[in-house]
Amino acid sequence: MPRPADSPEEINARLKEAGIRLKVEARSQKLSLRGTFPPKPGQTKPRQTYLALGIDDTPYGLKTAELKAHEVWAQIGRGTFDWQDWIMTDLDTCGAWIERYKRHWFAINGNTPATQKKWHRGEWQMGLRWLPSDKKLSAKILKETVSHRPPDSRARQLCVQILNRFAEFASLDVNLNQYRGKYTRRVNALDIPPDDEIAKIITTIENPQWRLVATRMTIYGLRDHECWFCVINPKPPYDCQVLEGKTGPRDGVMPFYPEWAQQWEPWKGTLPKVTDKVGDRAIYGERTARAFKRLKIPFTPYTLRHAWCIRASVVFKQPIPVSAAMAGHSADLHLRTYNRWIKAAQSLEAYKEAIEKGPKAPGV
Repeated sequence: MPRPADSPEEINARLKEAGIRLKVEARSQKLSLRGTFPPKPGQTKPRQTYLALGIDDTPYGLKTAELKAHEVWAQIGRGTFDWQDWIMTDLDTCGAWIERYKRHWFAINGNTPATQKKWHRGEWQMGLRWLPSDKKLSAKILKETVSHRPPDSRARQLCVQILNRFAEFASLDVNLNQYRGKYTRRVNALDIPPDDEIAKIITTIENPQWRLVATRMTIYGLRDHECWFCVINPKPPYDCQVLEGKTGPRDGVMPFYPEWAQQWEPWKGTLPKVTDKVGDRAIYGERTARAFKRLKIPFTPYTLRHAWCIRASVVFKQPIPVSAAMAGHSADLHLRTYNRWIKAAQSLEAYKEAIEKGPKAPGV
Protein backbone atom coordinates (compact mmCIF):
# COMPACT_ATOMS: atom_id res chain seq x y z
CA MET A 1 0.00 0.00 0.00
CA PRO A 2 1.57 3.35 -1.03
CA ARG A 3 2.54 5.74 1.74
CA PRO A 4 0.14 8.72 1.88
CA ALA A 5 1.58 12.03 0.80
CA ASP A 6 2.83 14.33 3.52
CA SER A 7 0.75 17.40 4.25
CA PRO A 8 2.27 20.89 4.48
CA GLU A 9 1.72 20.72 8.25
CA GLU A 10 3.82 17.55 8.52
CA ILE A 11 6.55 18.99 6.33
CA ASN A 12 6.65 22.20 8.36
CA ALA A 13 6.84 20.21 11.59
CA ARG A 14 9.92 18.39 10.26
CA LEU A 15 11.48 21.66 9.14
CA LYS A 16 10.92 23.16 12.59
CA GLU A 17 12.42 20.10 14.27
CA ALA A 18 15.47 20.46 12.04
CA GLY A 19 15.90 24.09 13.11
CA ILE A 20 14.85 25.46 9.71
CA ARG A 21 12.80 28.61 10.23
CA LEU A 22 10.98 28.36 6.91
CA LYS A 23 7.50 27.10 6.09
CA VAL A 24 6.07 25.54 2.95
CA GLU A 25 2.79 27.19 1.96
CA ALA A 26 0.43 26.80 -1.00
CA ARG A 27 -0.60 30.02 -2.75
CA SER A 28 -2.79 30.02 -5.86
CA GLN A 29 -2.00 26.31 -6.43
CA LYS A 30 1.73 27.05 -6.36
CA LEU A 31 4.18 26.40 -3.52
CA SER A 32 6.24 29.05 -1.76
CA LEU A 33 8.61 29.22 1.18
CA ARG A 34 7.69 31.69 3.90
CA GLY A 35 10.14 33.10 6.42
CA THR A 36 12.62 35.88 7.10
CA PHE A 37 14.94 36.29 4.13
CA PRO A 38 17.94 38.53 3.41
CA PRO A 39 17.02 41.91 1.88
CA LYS A 40 15.84 41.89 -1.72
CA PRO A 41 17.59 44.11 -4.28
CA GLY A 42 16.86 47.71 -3.37
CA GLN A 43 16.05 46.86 0.26
CA THR A 44 18.34 47.26 3.27
CA LYS A 45 16.91 45.00 5.98
CA PRO A 46 15.86 41.34 6.19
CA ARG A 47 12.11 40.89 6.29
CA GLN A 48 9.48 38.19 6.40
CA THR A 49 8.24 37.43 2.92
CA TYR A 50 7.50 34.66 0.44
CA LEU A 51 9.91 32.97 -1.94
CA ALA A 52 7.92 31.66 -4.91
CA LEU A 53 9.29 28.27 -5.97
CA GLY A 54 7.31 27.92 -9.20
CA ILE A 55 6.34 24.39 -8.11
CA ASP A 56 2.80 23.01 -8.38
CA ASP A 57 0.91 22.13 -5.20
CA THR A 58 1.08 18.35 -5.68
CA PRO A 59 2.47 15.48 -3.56
CA TYR A 60 5.65 15.50 -5.64
CA GLY A 61 5.79 19.29 -5.46
CA LEU A 62 5.57 19.19 -1.67
CA LYS A 63 8.52 16.80 -1.46
CA THR A 64 10.51 19.06 -3.77
CA ALA A 65 9.58 22.14 -1.73
CA GLU A 66 10.86 20.47 1.45
CA LEU A 67 14.21 19.83 -0.22
CA LYS A 68 14.28 23.43 -1.47
CA ALA A 69 13.67 24.64 2.10
CA HIS A 70 16.79 22.78 3.26
CA GLU A 71 18.79 24.20 0.37
CA VAL A 72 17.65 27.78 0.93
CA TRP A 73 18.24 27.61 4.69
CA ALA A 74 21.75 26.30 4.14
CA GLN A 75 22.49 29.20 1.79
CA ILE A 76 21.13 31.72 4.31
CA GLY A 77 23.31 30.17 7.00
CA ARG A 78 26.42 30.35 4.79
CA GLY A 79 25.61 33.89 3.69
CA THR A 80 25.47 32.82 0.03
CA PHE A 81 21.74 33.28 -0.55
CA ASP A 82 21.11 35.43 -3.65
CA TRP A 83 17.59 36.48 -4.59
CA GLN A 84 18.50 36.45 -8.26
CA ASP A 85 19.15 32.71 -8.13
CA TRP A 86 15.63 32.09 -6.84
CA ILE A 87 13.49 34.83 -8.33
CA MET A 88 14.42 33.57 -11.77
CA THR A 89 12.75 30.23 -11.06
CA ASP A 90 9.57 31.91 -12.32
CA LEU A 91 10.48 34.17 -15.22
CA ASP A 92 7.07 35.83 -15.37
CA THR A 93 6.89 37.15 -11.79
CA CYS A 94 7.10 40.85 -11.02
CA GLY A 95 10.27 40.17 -9.04
CA ALA A 96 11.95 38.48 -12.00
CA TRP A 97 10.98 41.32 -14.33
CA ILE A 98 12.26 43.88 -11.82
CA GLU A 99 15.63 42.11 -11.76
CA ARG A 100 15.85 42.17 -15.56
CA TYR A 101 14.74 45.79 -15.70
CA LYS A 102 17.30 46.73 -13.05
CA ARG A 103 20.14 45.21 -15.07
CA HIS A 104 18.86 47.02 -18.17
CA TRP A 105 18.55 50.32 -16.26
CA PHE A 106 22.12 50.18 -14.95
CA ALA A 107 23.42 49.16 -18.38
CA ILE A 108 21.89 52.37 -19.77
CA ASN A 109 22.71 54.72 -16.88
CA GLY A 110 25.96 53.20 -15.62
CA ASN A 111 26.56 51.58 -12.25
CA THR A 112 28.06 54.17 -9.90
CA PRO A 113 27.28 55.24 -6.34
CA ALA A 114 25.29 58.16 -7.79
CA THR A 115 23.17 55.99 -10.10
CA GLN A 116 22.64 53.42 -7.34
CA LYS A 117 21.22 56.20 -5.16
CA LYS A 118 19.11 57.42 -8.09
CA TRP A 119 17.74 53.92 -8.68
CA HIS A 120 16.87 53.42 -5.02
CA ARG A 121 15.26 56.83 -4.48
CA GLY A 122 13.49 56.86 -7.83
CA GLU A 123 12.64 53.66 -9.71
CA TRP A 124 12.56 51.45 -6.62
CA GLN A 125 11.17 53.63 -3.81
CA MET A 126 8.59 55.50 -5.89
CA GLY A 127 7.38 52.69 -8.14
CA LEU A 128 8.74 49.16 -8.33
CA ARG A 129 8.70 48.34 -4.61
CA TRP A 130 4.88 48.45 -4.62
CA LEU A 131 4.63 45.51 -7.03
CA PRO A 132 3.95 42.04 -5.53
CA SER A 133 7.25 40.34 -6.31
CA ASP A 134 5.91 36.77 -6.37
CA LYS A 135 2.88 37.42 -8.61
CA LYS A 136 2.87 37.16 -12.38
CA LEU A 137 3.44 40.53 -14.04
CA SER A 138 0.37 41.76 -15.90
CA ALA A 139 -1.35 44.95 -16.98
CA LYS A 140 -3.93 44.34 -14.25
CA ILE A 141 -1.22 44.21 -11.56
CA LEU A 142 0.23 47.52 -12.77
CA LYS A 143 -3.18 49.20 -12.79
CA GLU A 144 -3.95 47.95 -9.28
CA THR A 145 -0.57 49.14 -8.04
CA VAL A 146 -0.90 52.74 -9.26
CA SER A 147 -4.53 52.84 -8.11
CA HIS A 148 -3.41 52.19 -4.54
CA ARG A 149 -1.13 55.24 -4.47
CA PRO A 150 -2.72 58.41 -3.03
CA PRO A 151 -4.94 60.04 -5.69
CA ASP A 152 -3.93 63.41 -7.15
CA SER A 153 -0.55 63.19 -5.45
CA ARG A 154 3.07 63.51 -6.53
CA ALA A 155 3.57 59.91 -5.37
CA ARG A 156 0.85 58.71 -7.78
CA GLN A 157 2.31 60.79 -10.62
CA LEU A 158 5.83 59.38 -10.16
CA CYS A 159 4.53 55.82 -9.78
CA VAL A 160 2.70 56.12 -13.12
CA GLN A 161 5.82 57.45 -14.85
CA ILE A 162 8.03 54.66 -13.50
CA LEU A 163 5.61 51.81 -14.16
CA ASN A 164 4.95 53.09 -17.69
CA ARG A 165 8.67 52.73 -18.41
CA PHE A 166 8.68 49.33 -16.73
CA ALA A 167 5.68 48.17 -18.80
CA GLU A 168 7.35 49.30 -22.01
CA PHE A 169 10.47 47.30 -21.09
CA ALA A 170 8.34 44.21 -20.39
CA SER A 171 6.41 44.70 -23.68
CA LEU A 172 3.11 45.02 -21.84
CA ASP A 173 0.35 46.73 -23.82
CA VAL A 174 -0.84 49.14 -21.13
CA ASN A 175 -0.93 52.93 -20.71
CA LEU A 176 -1.22 54.08 -17.11
CA ASN A 177 -1.52 57.82 -17.81
CA GLN A 178 -5.26 57.79 -17.09
CA TYR A 179 -4.37 57.11 -13.44
CA ARG A 180 -2.03 60.13 -13.08
CA GLY A 181 -4.68 62.35 -11.49
CA LYS A 182 -4.56 66.13 -11.29
CA TYR A 183 -1.58 66.74 -9.05
CA THR A 184 -0.26 70.30 -8.94
CA ARG A 185 2.19 71.92 -6.57
CA ARG A 186 -0.14 73.59 -4.11
CA VAL A 187 1.07 76.60 -2.18
CA ASN A 188 -1.11 77.59 0.75
CA ALA A 189 -1.48 81.35 1.07
CA LEU A 190 -1.53 80.99 4.85
CA ASP A 191 1.96 79.42 4.74
CA ILE A 192 3.61 82.47 3.11
CA PRO A 193 4.59 85.05 5.76
CA PRO A 194 4.79 88.76 4.87
CA ASP A 195 8.17 90.12 3.86
CA ASP A 196 8.71 92.11 7.05
CA GLU A 197 8.22 88.93 9.10
CA ILE A 198 10.64 87.00 6.87
CA ALA A 199 13.28 89.73 7.30
CA LYS A 200 12.85 89.69 11.08
CA ILE A 201 13.20 85.91 11.31
CA ILE A 202 16.24 85.79 9.01
CA THR A 203 18.13 88.25 11.21
CA THR A 204 17.39 86.21 14.34
CA ILE A 205 18.87 82.90 13.07
CA GLU A 206 21.79 82.35 15.43
CA ASN A 207 23.77 79.83 13.36
CA PRO A 208 25.68 81.95 10.79
CA GLN A 209 26.12 79.09 8.31
CA TRP A 210 22.43 78.22 8.13
CA ARG A 211 21.56 81.93 8.23
CA LEU A 212 23.57 82.26 5.00
CA VAL A 213 21.53 79.45 3.39
CA ALA A 214 18.27 81.09 4.47
CA THR A 215 19.51 84.48 3.27
CA ARG A 216 20.33 83.19 -0.21
CA MET A 217 16.98 81.45 -0.52
CA THR A 218 15.21 84.61 0.65
CA ILE A 219 16.95 87.10 -1.62
CA TYR A 220 17.23 84.98 -4.78
CA GLY A 221 14.51 82.33 -4.45
CA LEU A 222 17.08 79.55 -4.77
CA ARG A 223 16.29 75.89 -4.25
CA ASP A 224 18.00 74.62 -1.12
CA HIS A 225 20.84 72.76 -2.89
CA GLU A 226 21.47 75.70 -5.24
CA CYS A 227 22.75 77.73 -2.29
CA TRP A 228 25.92 75.62 -2.43
CA PHE A 229 26.32 75.94 -6.20
CA CYS A 230 26.05 79.63 -7.01
CA VAL A 231 28.17 82.75 -7.47
CA ILE A 232 26.84 86.11 -6.27
CA ASN A 233 28.06 89.44 -7.61
CA PRO A 234 29.17 91.61 -4.64
CA LYS A 235 28.51 94.77 -6.67
CA PRO A 236 25.20 96.22 -7.87
CA PRO A 237 22.90 94.83 -9.14
CA TYR A 238 24.06 91.93 -6.87
CA ASP A 239 22.91 89.33 -9.44
CA CYS A 240 23.32 85.60 -8.81
CA GLN A 241 24.59 82.89 -11.16
CA VAL A 242 23.41 79.34 -10.44
CA LEU A 243 26.11 76.89 -11.50
CA GLU A 244 24.21 73.67 -10.85
CA GLY A 245 20.44 73.73 -10.58
CA LYS A 246 17.60 71.25 -10.86
CA THR A 247 16.94 72.46 -14.41
CA GLY A 248 20.56 73.28 -15.23
CA PRO A 249 22.66 76.43 -14.78
CA ARG A 250 21.11 79.89 -15.11
CA ASP A 251 22.29 83.49 -15.03
CA GLY A 252 20.75 86.79 -14.08
CA VAL A 253 18.87 85.84 -10.93
CA MET A 254 18.10 89.21 -9.39
CA PRO A 255 17.71 90.11 -5.71
CA PHE A 256 14.26 91.05 -4.50
CA TYR A 257 14.82 93.20 -2.47
CA PRO A 258 18.25 94.57 -3.53
CA GLU A 259 18.45 96.32 -0.14
CA TRP A 260 18.52 92.89 1.52
CA ALA A 261 21.51 91.90 -0.61
CA GLN A 262 23.26 95.13 0.30
CA GLN A 263 22.56 94.69 4.00
CA TRP A 264 23.04 90.91 4.43
CA GLU A 265 25.91 90.42 1.93
CA PRO A 266 24.99 86.85 0.84
CA TRP A 267 28.30 86.47 -1.05
CA LYS A 268 30.17 86.43 2.26
CA GLY A 269 30.41 83.74 4.90
CA THR A 270 30.78 79.97 5.07
CA LEU A 271 28.09 77.46 4.17
CA PRO A 272 27.37 74.36 6.29
CA LYS A 273 29.49 71.37 5.33
CA VAL A 274 27.42 68.70 3.60
CA THR A 275 28.99 65.34 2.78
CA ASP A 276 27.80 64.31 -0.66
CA LYS A 277 29.75 61.34 -1.96
CA VAL A 278 27.31 60.30 -4.66
CA GLY A 279 26.15 63.57 -6.23
CA ASP A 280 22.69 63.36 -4.69
CA ARG A 281 21.02 66.80 -4.46
CA ALA A 282 18.41 65.45 -2.03
CA ILE A 283 21.04 65.36 0.73
CA TYR A 284 21.20 69.17 0.75
CA GLY A 285 17.43 69.43 0.99
CA GLU A 286 17.27 66.93 3.85
CA ARG A 287 20.02 68.71 5.79
CA THR A 288 18.39 72.11 5.24
CA ALA A 289 14.94 70.91 6.32
CA ARG A 290 16.38 69.35 9.49
CA ALA A 291 18.32 72.52 10.28
CA PHE A 292 15.22 74.71 9.92
CA LYS A 293 13.36 72.46 12.38
CA ARG A 294 16.29 72.34 14.79
CA LEU A 295 16.65 76.14 14.72
CA LYS A 296 12.87 76.51 15.23
CA ILE A 297 12.43 78.55 12.05
CA PRO A 298 8.62 78.77 11.76
CA PHE A 299 8.40 77.82 8.08
CA THR A 300 9.94 75.36 5.65
CA PRO A 301 12.93 76.24 3.44
CA TYR A 302 10.79 76.22 0.29
CA THR A 303 8.51 78.86 1.82
CA LEU A 304 11.33 81.33 1.15
CA ARG A 305 11.47 80.32 -2.51
CA HIS A 306 7.69 80.63 -2.86
CA ALA A 307 7.80 84.06 -1.21
CA TRP A 308 10.48 85.20 -3.68
CA CYS A 309 8.45 83.99 -6.69
CA ILE A 310 5.39 85.88 -5.45
CA ARG A 311 7.49 88.95 -4.64
CA ALA A 312 9.10 89.00 -8.09
CA SER A 313 5.80 88.71 -9.97
CA VAL A 314 3.49 90.73 -7.72
CA VAL A 315 5.53 93.30 -5.76
CA PHE A 316 8.13 93.99 -8.45
CA LYS A 317 5.75 93.23 -11.36
CA GLN A 318 8.23 91.15 -13.32
CA PRO A 319 6.69 89.49 -16.41
CA ILE A 320 5.86 85.85 -15.77
CA PRO A 321 8.44 84.49 -18.29
CA VAL A 322 11.15 86.61 -16.63
CA SER A 323 10.25 85.54 -13.08
CA ALA A 324 10.02 81.90 -14.18
CA ALA A 325 13.41 81.99 -15.92
CA MET A 326 15.08 83.45 -12.84
CA ALA A 327 13.40 80.78 -10.67
CA GLY A 328 14.56 78.01 -13.01
CA HIS A 329 11.17 76.62 -13.98
CA SER A 330 8.68 77.03 -16.83
CA ALA A 331 6.35 79.99 -17.24
CA ASP A 332 3.43 77.55 -17.24
CA LEU A 333 4.45 76.10 -13.88
CA HIS A 334 5.02 79.57 -12.47
CA LEU A 335 1.56 80.73 -13.50
CA ARG A 336 -0.17 77.56 -12.25
CA THR A 337 1.58 77.75 -8.88
CA TYR A 338 1.32 81.47 -8.17
CA ASN A 339 -1.77 82.40 -10.21
CA ARG A 340 -3.91 83.32 -7.20
CA TRP A 341 -1.44 86.01 -6.08
CA ILE A 342 -0.87 87.30 -9.60
CA LYS A 343 -4.60 87.53 -10.37
CA ALA A 344 -5.32 89.17 -7.01
CA ALA A 345 -2.66 91.81 -7.67
CA GLN A 346 -3.99 92.44 -11.17
CA SER A 347 -7.54 92.76 -9.85
CA LEU A 348 -6.40 95.20 -7.17
CA GLU A 349 -4.51 97.31 -9.72
CA ALA A 350 -7.54 97.39 -12.02
CA TYR A 351 -9.74 98.38 -9.10
CA LYS A 352 -7.42 101.19 -8.02
CA GLU A 353 -7.26 102.53 -11.57
CA ALA A 354 -11.06 102.36 -11.92
CA ILE A 355 -11.58 104.20 -8.62
CA GLU A 356 -9.01 106.85 -9.53
CA LYS A 357 -10.61 107.53 -12.93
CA GLY A 358 -14.23 106.93 -11.92
CA PRO A 359 -16.78 109.34 -10.48
CA LYS A 360 -16.99 110.25 -6.83
CA ALA A 361 -19.81 108.89 -4.73
CA PRO A 362 -22.81 111.25 -4.63
CA GLY A 363 -23.77 112.78 -1.34
CA VAL A 364 -20.29 112.38 0.20
